[in-house]
Amino acid sequence: LPLLFKGAGAPPVEPLLLQQLHITEHLVAALIGAHYLNREQYILFHPLITENMAAARYQMISIPEAQATVLQHTPVLESEQVPLGSALGRVLAETVTARDNLPPFPASIMDGYAVVSSDGPGEYPVVAEARAGCAQDFSLSPGQVAYITTGAPVPPGADAVVKVEDTQPAAAAAAAAEGEAAAAQQQRRVAILKGVPAGKDI
Repeated sequence: LPLLFKGAGAPPVEPLLLQQLHITEHLVAALIGAHYLNREQYILFHPLITENMAAARYQMISIPEAQATVLQHTPVLESEQVPLGSALGRVLAETVTARDNLPPFPASIMDGYAVVSSDGPGEYPVVAEARAGCAQDFSLSPGQVAYITTGAPVPPGADAVVKVEDTQPAAAAAAAAEGEAAAAQQQRRVAILKGVPAGKDI
C-alpha cells in the first residue's frame, strides 16, 4: 500500500490495484476517485488510514453543514396555478380536497357485520344484508347486526363494522354442541368476537 502514495510519476492506479492487490470494489473506487481528484498524491479513503485526508482538495464536512449549504442554494419556488394536464411531475403547494365525498355515503371498507358499537362482543341476530350497489331499506337497532360487503352503504343505526375474521357463525357452534336441528334454528345469528369503536372500518 505505501507504493500507492507516490507523486505524479507513480504508475496508474487502476492496473496496480487490479493486478497486485486483492481489495474490495469500494476501496478500488476510493483510490481511483482520489487519483483523479488530486494527481499530486494518492489519497486512500479508508477508516484505518486517515492521515492523508488533510491533503485532499475537498475536505469532508458534517451532515448539518452539507444540509445548510444545500438549503442556502435551494430557494423555495413560488406557487402557481396550472391546468390539470400540466401538473404531472409537479409538487402540490397545498392540500387538495374534493368538493364532494366519494362515495357519497358512509360505506364499509371490509366484509363483515354492521353493528352498534356500544353492544360489544356477543351473539346477535343477523336481521339483513347490505351489499354494494344495492339500496338499503332497513335500519339497525341495538342488539342487531347486518351482514355487509366491502363498499356497501352502512345501514342507519349502525356505527361500526366488525370484519368477518372477528366473527363466528353461531350456527356452526350450535351444530357442534346440539346437532343439526339447533343449527337450523340459529342460522341467522352470529357471534361477534371483538368489540370495536364507533366509526371502525367505515
